Amino acid sequence: MSRFLIYTLVDGNSRYVRYSTCGLKRPQQHWKYVQSGKIDRLFNLKVYRWLRTLVSEPEIIVLQEYETFEELLSAEVHWIAALHAEGFNLMNMTDGGDGTAGHKFTDDQCAAISDRVTATWKDPEFRERNRLAQIKAQNRPEVRAKRLGDNNPSKRPEVRHKQSESLTGRAFSQTHIENIKASWTVERSEKMSKLKKRYWAARRNDFMRWEDDGGQ
Repeated sequence: MSRFLIYTLVDGNSRYVRYSTCGLKRPQQHWKYVQSGKIDRLFNLKVYRWLRTLVSEPEIIVLQEYETFEELLSAEVHWIAALHAEGFNLMNMTDGGDGTAGHKFTDDQCAAISDRVTATWKDPEFRERNRLAQIKAQNRPEVRAKRLGDNNPSKRPEVRHKQSESLTGRAFSQTHIENIKASWTVERSEKMSKLKKRYWAARRNDFMRWEDDGGQ
């Protein structure tokens, strides 16, 4: 089977048409994300909500296989139009060929999305889960190994040389220099110093708690 294909998820009269560049791996991921409770960033919320209402995994039908990626985009437009004409209830938010990036949100939709995101970040439980997840991710042995010692990219001679070259001879306008001087007041300097001390104190406490918990 070709890795370039157009597929549709099927449940009754409802369909979702999409292209895949990795064969059946892509269409099979949709249901796995729904079962795990995660939101797959590669398909729209309309599809996600539809899949969550299903009692069983939708059928995957390969509509057509192709040789190149360029063929997929125009083919997706064709298949969405064809299934629309047949009277199927499509979950696609656009006419295809551009992914959900082609969907234009109204001002009300943008405001609603902004409100939901703001409310989520104000939730203390969500922020705590996110903070702990970041600590766990940053303290994985393989991640720490990349940042420490000779594995740190900034310690490599070729990287340091490249950074040095990018800064050497860099000229700032007099206006830019004056703006920096004017903005860097004593009050700002003291504020930045306090923030840095609080940040690193919190990082140390988080790491100590992480070690006390056995690195879990």
